Order: sequence, then C-alpha cells, then structure tokens
Amino acid sequence: ESTRVNNFAHVNYTKSSPKIGKLLNINGAGIQYRWLLNNLDVSSYEDMNTLATEIPVGSDGVCLLPFGNGAERMLNNKEIGTRLVNVNLNNHNKGHLCRAALEGIAFSFFYGMEILKSDGIKASVIRAGNDNLFRSEIFANTVATLIGQEIEIYNTTGAIGAARAANLHKGDFKAFGKAIMDNDHVMTFMPLKDKTPYVKAYKTWKKELELALNNN
Repeated sequence: ESTRVNNFAHVNYTKSSPKIGKLLNINGAGIQYRWLLNNLDVSSYEDMNTLATEIPVGSDGVCLLPFGNGAERMLNNKEIGTRLVNVNLNNHNKGHLCRAALEGIAFSFFYGMEILKSDGIKASVIRAGNDNLFRSEIFANTVATLIGQEIEIYNTTGAIGAARAANLHKGDFKAFGKAIMDNDHVMTFMPLKDKTPYVKAYKTWKKELELALNNN
C-alpha cells in the first residue's frame, strides 16, 4: 500500500531517530467543491453548506466520485474523472449535489485512511485547520464518524502553518506544539453515535468507485 501514498522524512527526522511521514494526496478534493461553487447558482461555500444540510445522509442516493483533477495516486494512478450517478431529475436538486460532493470528498478521505491503516498506520489524534472543507459540519462529522475518532479543529491554515514552521530551526518541537494547542483550539468534532447511515452511504459510494476502477 505504500506505493499509494507519499513517504517522506519528517521535519524532526534524525539518523538516530528516523521519523517517516506519510502523505495522503487527493487531487480532486478541493477543486471539486470549488467547481460546484463556480457552476451552481450560489454565492458562497456557506450557501452550499446550508443547502446540503437540507438533504439527509446519503444524499437520497446521489453519489459523487470527486476525482476530476487528473490521476490519483491512491487509485494506483488511474484517472477516472468526476462521476455523478443516481441523479433523478424529478426529485434531486442542487442541495443534493452539494451534499453528495461533501460526502464524496469525505468518503475519499476515509478510503485513503483505510489505505493508511492497511499500511500499518493507526490514527490516535486527528487535527485540522479551521479552513476549507472542515468548516462544513457535514464533512467533518462524516469523517469523524466513519474513522471513529474525534477531530480537533485549530484556528490555522496551511499558509500560517508554513510560516510558523520556519521557527522550528530552534528544535523545540514540544513548545511549538503546545503553543498551538493552548492558543488556537477552536472546537472538536466527535463521532456521532449512530453511524449506520454513514456506513451505508460509504458502502454505496465505494461500490461505485470500484465499478469505475474496474471499468477504467
């Protein structure tokens, strides 16, 4: 499974104590939601998130595979494109598209976590910046519930993190981490007690993904 993720020397890697990081890259995730924003009659991501909350878990059967940004390493470098299936033009609307997109991206994240798990990685703590998709409760709750782990949200972004990392030359990793956790924690998403509808929706999504991969 290691060929489906990126392995790299972590920032605290030393010869005496090697630390190898694993990077799960999903090319189509962010651009998928942005594409919907640009092509639906909505004014913001907040509007899209609101529309999505009006739709039940599983998007009434609508399923979206968010892989329309080129080959995906976790799919063994196959390029299957974005796929939208099970749409009923009489019953489904843009709210279904928004929810299906959020769920599809969350499901692809969980699919990647399954790959990491089979590669020997056990998630104990999951932390994310209060940015992009994690501002959607649907997305965050779906991920937290499927992986069965709480997700800690911090008031930071990738750009801020990169700037802070420039100070790591001092080598005090504990103080660096403590300062962030003490000052920037925003909230924690807990796994929902009833995970049945989420598991059912994920299995439907994964079946569609496997069909796409087998026919590619």
